Amino acid sequence: MKNKTKIKLFFAFTLGILYFLYSFVLAPIYSRVCADVIYSEGALPYVLEFAMELCQLFIWCNLFSFVITTPSVFTYSYIFILTALRYFLLPVVTLTFYDGDALYLLGDALRYTLFDILQIAIVGICSAFVLRNKTIALKDLKAFGKIGRAFVPYRNMAIISSALLMSVRVAMRIVFDVSYGTPQNFREILYMILYYSFDLLYGFVGYLIIVLMLKMYRKKDLQ
Repeated sequence: MKNKTKIKLFFAFTLGILYFLYSFVLAPIYSRVCADVIYSEGALPYVLEFAMELCQLFIWCNLFSFVITTPSVFTYSYIFILTALRYFLLPVVTLTFYDGDALYLLGDALRYTLFDILQIAIVGICSAFVLRNKTIALKDLKAFGKIGRAFVPYRNMAIISSALLMSVRVAMRIVFDVSYGTPQNFREILYMILYYSFDLLYGFVGYLIIVLMLKMYRKKDLQ
């Protein structure tokens, strides 16, 4: 089996597993735990929330890394299909077995799908401009670990991707805080600071993971 085929299969399998784990295992369990008064006041919701955030981080890092290194019809088609299934399958199941507002559920699924596709498109378009010269890009990718090579093409894409991850999280946090209102006590202020700090850390950790995955997906070219 050719190396490119192996990489595509690895990407497809890993992304599929991560999507399934997040949408159909962690998210439903988290919802049930939060709705149960026995567990909702304990540490379990926070543990599950952290696991979901970590899973989501790996999903985006995997998506961005593969879009940057392997921009093909397969890449975008597979991502689009899997993203649509991720968001549309749950409301379809809900409407099949339970009562619900079909327009609201399907509208939400469409918005989330389009928002995810937009983020992926931004990274894809930036990558097309930043990595125009493939020879220089690959040469600089070999020097990722060397001091003084801070602004090379692939590293630029890692920075752009992680900055997008962080910006989206911060923007969503601001929207939530505005709708929620001003903090009422010191505890709420502390939680706000911690959540924003976590968003910044999310972008930094995302950068490190994207760097590692970029090198993994271009391993053959670096040999």
